[in-house]
Amino acid sequence: MKRLCSILFILITSTNLFSQIGAVRYVEGGKVGLLDNSGKIITEANFDQIIECTTGFFILIKSNKYGLIDPKGKIILKAKYNGIKEHGYYTILILKGKKYNIYDLNRNKFIKKWKLYPRREGRAL
Repeated sequence: MKRLCSILFILITSTNLFSQIGAVRYVEGGKVGLLDNSGKIITEANFDQIIECTTGFFILIKSNKYGLIDPKGKIILKAKYNGIKEHGYYTILILKGKKYNIYDLNRNKFIKKWKLYPRREGRAL
């Protein structure tokens, strides 16, 4: 009953009830998971936050680490990165340590890596 109330609360209060693929976030025990449009659990509520990308993928945040999941619940990138952000259509920018990477969602691989350089007076050293 408690689980059903949590799911109904999210459905009623969410401004973006269903994503492009019909998934909705739900909260259970203070953690977030995903349900499909029929109410079937896509991912258990194990995450601190889930952010929907415009491509239908979801950014997962767990213990201040970021990962990526596809609309069917398959983990694309484990939650081990310092940050993930949409970079372009079907590409995402990933921060790990002091290095940025671009990940291509179509090809399921990293396509570019570069290091962060210290800045002084608005210019890279």
